[in-house]
Amino acid sequence: MMWETPEMLYPNLDGQQVNVGLKGELVAQPVAEERGYIVGKQNNTIQICIPENAEGRCRKCCGDNLYEFYVYHLYLEQILVDEDRVETRIRFLRTLATPLLPSPIFTENQTVLEENMFTVYLGDVPEDVQLAAVHLNGQEFTVPLNVSSFIITKVVHPNNTHGYKLKVPFEDPVVLQQVRCIF
Repeated sequence: MMWETPEMLYPNLDGQQVNVGLKGELVAQPVAEERGYIVGKQNNTIQICIPENAEGRCRKCCGDNLYEFYVYHLYLEQILVDEDRVETRIRFLRTLATPLLPSPIFTENQTVLEENMFTVYLGDVPEDVQLAAVHLNGQEFTVPLNVSSFIITKVVHPNNTHGYKLKVPFEDPVVLQQVRCIF
């Protein structure tokens, strides 16, 4: 996320310092750099870059297909010093948002026929999204499941996503049996 603002609002001032932060918390320049913020100057503008995963960002999900966007409540302070060494502090609060970003979730058939069980993996689920229900052959089963033959296991990944592994025995009544005749 990047925001550009004029470098000098008052051209007769000698020096300036810039502090940035999110959600109303200003941090010193070394702390901002440690958090991955980049504050640069180019053509009389200050450019502020904030990493997507910055602490203090807000993540929002929407839609049936999982889309997400990030909201950053940027807090910027310019400290300007005039020739008499008098400081002027100007603070900005600015809300920045990304466009809608697709957050695809994938499924993978992990069935091993010898186990006599369907195994399906649902992956890349964002950390703040939870599985609420499972739909199988027109029937909805809410989580936690009240069906003892189904097994749902949550799989946590180091990249702040997780997945779910669903196992359903072949002989469960929800499974539609098909008989194949070969002549």
